[in-house]
Amino acid sequence: NPHTDIHAPGHIDVSIQQVTYMPQGELLHEVACVHTPDGGTRYTLPPDRPHLLYTRFSHTQPQNPGLHEKLKAGPSAADLYKLLARYKEGSRGRNKPVTNAQSSDQCALPPALQGAIKAHTQSTKERFASPLNLSASTGAYWTPFERDQLFGAQWDAYQTQWAGSSTATPTFEPAQVH
Repeated sequence: NPHTDIHAPGHIDVSIQQVTYMPQGELLHEVACVHTPDGGTRYTLPPDRPHLLYTRFSHTQPQNPGLHEKLKAGPSAADLYKLLARYKEGSRGRNKPVTNAQSSDQCALPPALQGAIKAHTQSTKERFASPLNLSASTGAYWTPFERDQLFGAQWDAYQTQWAGSSTATPTFEPAQVH
């Protein structure tokens, strides 16, 4: 993408950039760009998300160094790249193991509704979340991928006894909605 590519850094890199979108006129938009070693922009995400993920990643290192060793964690930008690749819409059947997420894995409540629910239930937990869509005020959250633990996630909501109030937005198959 000529609007977001950068000079080749030689490693996975993240930058915040101002991007102008022209389809509806000139609109300046700030995005976080995740760059490949050759400087190409492979993924973009909201500009506040990399900081949240870096904070959670950095917190898990001293808290659970064995986890980082077990999952062969790299630098945070490299694991952010792997996280985005994992949640990119992929193939996943009902009887197949979860290896890539699908678009329905990224369903989340609108922030205002999430805030209202949390205010009335004192919920600080999200079930069936992802590091890419969880609320910044969430304490504990559960995802389907073991590697998400690098970003502070708990793994597998089905294997954990639920206690207290949680917000849950489970994955659905499009046919189930109709």
